Amino acid sequence: SRLHLRVTVKLNMGSALASALLWPSKALSRAIVLWMLKVVLPRPKAVIGVSLLVIFTCGAGVYNINIKNEGDELWVPQDTDVMKNRDTVTARYGAPPSWQSTILSSAVSPNVLTPGGVDTMYDLETKANGLPGFNKACLKRGSGTVAESGACVYASITTLWCNRSHYNVEVTAAVDPQGALLQIIHTRKRFSLCHGGGRVEQGRLMGAPTFSDGSNFKTATSNSSITGASYLLGWYETDSDKPVSALEAVDQDFGDLMESEQTRLRNNWRLSYAYESAFDVEIGRSVSGDIPLVAAALCLTTMATVLTQYFRSQPSISFAKLGGWGMTAVFLSIVMGYGLVIWCGVPFTSLSQIGPFIFLGVGVDDVIVMLEAFRHARRTLPGGGTVESRAEFATERAGVSITITSMTNFLAFSLGSITVIPAVQWFCIYASVTILCDFLIQLTLFLAIVVIYEKDDQEKGVPAEAYRLATQETVPITSIPSAETSAGGVTYNHKVLESALGTRPLASEPAGAISRFDKMMAFYADTLMKTPVRIAVVLVFIGYGAFCIAVIPQIEEARQRLPLEPT
Repeated sequence: SRLHLRVTVKLNMGSALASALLWPSKALSRAIVLWMLKVVLPRPKAVIGVSLLVIFTCGAGVYNINIKNEGDELWVPQDTDVMKNRDTVTARYGAPPSWQSTILSSAVSPNVLTPGGVDTMYDLETKANGLPGFNKACLKRGSGTVAESGACVYASITTLWCNRSHYNVEVTAAVDPQGALLQIIHTRKRFSLCHGGGRVEQGRLMGAPTFSDGSNFKTATSNSSITGASYLLGWYETDSDKPVSALEAVDQDFGDLMESEQTRLRNNWRLSYAYESAFDVEIGRSVSGDIPLVAAALCLTTMATVLTQYFRSQPSISFAKLGGWGMTAVFLSIVMGYGLVIWCGVPFTSLSQIGPFIFLGVGVDDVIVMLEAFRHARRTLPGGGTVESRAEFATERAGVSITITSMTNFLAFSLGSITVIPAVQWFCIYASVTILCDFLIQLTLFLAIVVIYEKDDQEKGVPAEAYRLATQETVPITSIPSAETSAGGVTYNHKVLESALGTRPLASEPAGAISRFDKMMAFYADTLMKTPVRIAVVLVFIGYGAFCIAVIPQIEEARQRLPLEPT
């Protein structure tokens, strides 16, 4: 009839579409199986040797590492007009000066604007000027055109006087040093001519000042007299056109000096300090500071993998050693991926440190999928199968899953590498290459190690024992047709069908037949399939999704530089 003809045509069209969609997966599966049977299985030791040679050759690239930690280079696209204009100005007029600063407050009084506070500022400046190379690195008056013996540029309350001797005459030797200090601050609106005679920014050098007429920083007038301050600021400028190594050395010495002074002065004074390169130094320090965390993550992940692959009651399906070897392969893939990218000159940043944590998770997933496929082969193939049949069985199933997930991850990170933000671009390059390296190592080095173990276990009869124990866990289901009478001549494995249908009764519950984990997952599955639970789960996720959408307008973008630095 016409109806029967239409149904037949639609079924045939659906079957053709399904076959077309499945063709790439089947072709990929066949290619992986051929790789396993023709290359890895016959010569696993050779595959291991070649793999290690490639890994260590690529990994040697880490010696060529180029660490980038300057904030502008990490987060600002270098080909923008802003960066080009800055480079043009720097080329014509020199780089803007960098800076060092100290902030002094009293530990015993709210007022630091005392002769003692000024004396302490002088002491700090004297020690800073005595640092090796400081006088050569500091910015000289006249924009660097004055001889090296010229005065360094800095701003501080001490610049109200030409030098300390001048200060001692006017303040220390006065009958009322405190009164003399406050009078000079009120009347002297400019720096000493020895320091350029520029206008004094009182609110900057004397933080949170108090005034005689009760006014504050915003309401004070020219007639308001400063009577105290919460802190004193010292600001010293260094010449950015000097060699970077010299400036870094001075900054490092300055930081060490201020750290020791903090300890020395802590009973009477609170000292804070900063220098411009400190932000970049902290970013650089974070690059090496995360290494212990990566090592801890590797150890914990390895332990978890080994424990999940260990079956004490069923040693014939226990792959604890292979779990350890699998994590070793994952670690080597990270070394290979990072080394290869570094060979190509891609900068290494603190953001790249996130990668190993991600790749450990991706890698351990591939390892577990592969080992589970080999375990399933032992329990499913008659008599445990041969090494070749188990290898074909496992790679046909696990290989496709690993390939698809690896390729999608690779494509996702590859697309991310076209972003305009340099740090994110470089991280995505590291990620995409390392994901690809992990995939290649799983199908070469790790598979070859698994093959060696499978051959050894085959000689000991371990797979046959695994199959024997598996057959004891179930009883046949008579309603399932046998291979001789099944439609299409397809051979059905009773044990697999029983497991899939959820009708797998125990024959005698042998020791270790069902683990606690299996029982827990069975209970979870039964609970999840109850209608009230399913409705509750859907409602919870709908509510969570609505909440996430509602808070999107509250997202704040960190535009300033400091929120991007390590805290």
